[in-house]
Amino acid sequence: MAHKHNSIQPMVGDRVPVARRMRTGLIVTMVILAVVGLAWFDGGEEPLRPIVQDIPVPESGQ
Repeated sequence: MAHKHNSIQPMVGDRVPVARRMRTGLIVTMVILAVVGLAWFDGGEEPLRPIVQDIPVPESGQ
């Protein structure tokens, strides 16, 4: 839809897209912060556990 420009109040129609852009930016920022917060809360280092497994080694026939 074309924006109406007025000679008395120039670019009055441009306020709606700016508000929509700001709202979209705010939503994107909140989603990113939620993902980072969840990764920080749920993530982190897990304790290292030794790998204990028997490996069959062929006998040397010399």
